[in-house]
Amino acid sequence: PSPRIPRKTVDYKMFEQDFSVPSRCYVDHLTTFIPPRLPLDKPDMTEDGPSTVSLRWRPAQVPERTRDKYPITYSIEVKNPPNFEWNDVESGLTGLSHTLKDIHPDVDYMFRIRAHNEFGSSEATLPVSLYRPIEVEQYYDDEYDSDYEVPFVTLGDCVPPKLPMETPRLTSVTGERAMLHWLSARIPAYAKKVPITYIVEIKEDNMPGFSHFQSGIIDPKFLIEGLNPNMSYQFRVKAETQFGCSDPTLAVSLDRNKDKVKRPLIDMKREDLEIPQVKMRDAAPKGVPPRMSSSRPLITNHYGGNLLLTWGPARVPSYVKGSLLKYTVEKREPPHSTWTVLADNVEDNEYDVTGLNPERDYMFRIRAKNQFGASDPTMPCSVINVRDDYVPPVFSRSQSRDSGTPRMSRRSSIESPLVLSRQISLDESDDMYRSGMPPEFKSTVEELQYGVLGKTARINLAVRGFPLPVIEWTFKGNNLFDKNKYKSIITPSGVITLDIFNLCLDDIGEYKCTAENDNGIKIIIVQLEYADAPTFIEPTEDMYLDSHKSGRFECKVDGIPYPKIRWMKDTRPITETSRLKIQHTKPNQWSLSLNDVISLDSGLYTCVAENVAGKSISSSNLFVDDDSDNEGKHPVEENQFP
Repeated sequence: PSPRIPRKTVDYKMFEQDFSVPSRCYVDHLTTFIPPRLPLDKPDMTEDGPSTVSLRWRPAQVPERTRDKYPITYSIEVKNPPNFEWNDVESGLTGLSHTLKDIHPDVDYMFRIRAHNEFGSSEATLPVSLYRPIEVEQYYDDEYDSDYEVPFVTLGDCVPPKLPMETPRLTSVTGERAMLHWLSARIPAYAKKVPITYIVEIKEDNMPGFSHFQSGIIDPKFLIEGLNPNMSYQFRVKAETQFGCSDPTLAVSLDRNKDKVKRPLIDMKREDLEIPQVKMRDAAPKGVPPRMSSSRPLITNHYGGNLLLTWGPARVPSYVKGSLLKYTVEKREPPHSTWTVLADNVEDNEYDVTGLNPERDYMFRIRAKNQFGASDPTMPCSVINVRDDYVPPVFSRSQSRDSGTPRMSRRSSIESPLVLSRQISLDESDDMYRSGMPPEFKSTVEELQYGVLGKTARINLAVRGFPLPVIEWTFKGNNLFDKNKYKSIITPSGVITLDIFNLCLDDIGEYKCTAENDNGIKIIIVQLEYADAPTFIEPTEDMYLDSHKSGRFECKVDGIPYPKIRWMKDTRPITETSRLKIQHTKPNQWSLSLNDVISLDSGLYTCVAENVAGKSISSSNLFVDDDSDNEGKHPVEENQFP
């Protein structure tokens, strides 16, 4: 075998690094002669008045070697939202605070701080904002702005106007003339008000860019003259003030039809003459279909095969003038998936649906239409009727007839007359369900109800019967038909409401409600009285008690109807315990007794009185002295307990 060759020794010194300082000056420049470092915290701001603010900030940091030799100065930068540019408003400041004066009292500002020395500037602090909760447009006039012409010019007062980018419109177009219209420019609310003029620019066919056509235009329209009938053009507009020009609008095109057939002059006839055709682009549409809310229609007055559908009005854009709205009512009968037109060209926002089958379910939706098309349909509303799905009982050898139970449909619900009847046997419920049930008002109905003067009062009733009764209201012998004053609704479950808008003293009295169906009639009289908010005739008072003593908070409350009373301690409800007792002494006195009090019982005790007209509170403090040496310092009067 060949002799083994020893491995060469590697010189690892070639990988060693020299960490010695190559140059003292180089290190000094990296670590000593550097710009200041300013904390990023927001400066503290204090408003000394509508036109004055004071700013305070934390000091910047620099190496000790340069702190005294190279002084630090500060500058204040300001920005006016929605502007994006920051501007220096103060510089060369040596302290850590400064007061800015003569700022505009109705303009929003943002301020930040920078630190500077001979070697550069620091990063800016986070900005602090000064917002003004005032609509500036309400206070502007020439005399008011003249006081602020000189100060804070760099804060955005002198800015160009703002011009909408919407495409201008061409009207009255002929071969050599055309009228150009555009939207007006405006001055930003935070800027100085100066006169606005407009510049019209033109671009001819096959030209590389726009050129100046006319300037100094005052009105947002201009008659363009001297056009070539055989040439196409583009026009755009700029707004101009003494502080600059706005961005241009989008361009509107004037296209000419150049496809004319050239014939010898001797062969030209009158009918062969071709008039240049003019086509305007980007013109506003003449009209659009209406937009219908996606919310479901509302079903009211549902009884038997009749109901009333109501829905919200459709909307059309503001630029569509004279659009006549009509509605289409569509119907669907589940389980079928086909929608059919039930009524067309309905002008009102409601429609009476008649002739429905009480044994079927229905769905309804609404479309709006005008001369430009139809809207998307609304979300559908549903009518689910309880059907007579009674199935005779099926008997087995081990069952008798008494053990048979009628099967009810999955649609049976709490609204079914079978459930609403009182302790009815199976045979009686079957007969009632087939033959019907006369109206009957539920025993929970309150015959004395209240409303607040000047607001909408509501009378609530509940009725049961099959089929669903028809409801009629009378007041002082007159039927209530005025839809601007009254609104009556009965739900499929038998809940009746009567809304009385803008309740006044003439509306106080007895209201008679008549419920009628094919099986009978029922009448109930409800007395409506006006409500008065709760009032504390004698409010509670602060109480001082020594530890392990007893006391009582007392008050007198009145209101129409008599309010509900509850007690609270430090915003938490109080429940009665062995040491806390709530007592009511008729007619209007309430008390909260505290026995064997301890220091934890100290706090704010509140009596809350509430009824339909409003809520009132009375609060008092309880102070418990824990020091037994101070016994008798705040003694409880002996007559606190009878």
